[in-house]
Amino acid sequence: MRKSILIQADRKGGHPVNESFSLELSGELGLRGIEKLKSDIMAALEANDSVALDTSLVESADASAIQLLLAAQKTANAEGKSLSLFAPASGALATTLSTLGLLATDGTPLVPETSTWTIIKAAA
Repeated sequence: MRKSILIQADRKGGHPVNESFSLELSGELGLRGIEKLKSDIMAALEANDSVALDTSLVESADASAIQLLLAAQKTANAEGKSLSLFAPASGALATTLSTLGLLATDGTPLVPETSTWTIIKAAA
């Protein structure tokens, strides 16, 4: 997992408007690695007010990983922190979220916990 700080700048003046800690998830997200995934996400949330999860390199995800992501979102909400997730529309995570009924096939959130999760469409 790669970690970095993202700073979004104001388009006019180039002034920082939002700093977010980025955690890149990759490989298989499932029961075998769930403790490490939980530890990484919770440590990021503990140390930062805003955390962005990049899942573009995730190869597969099972229901345990989705359950953990939903729990992390609820924790962030309860603590007044921001947790966002970015996933390609054709990626493994988006497919699993859609299969489980959490996102519509067009990427529209179907439950409140996924409202800050962004499914990225391929360029036309």
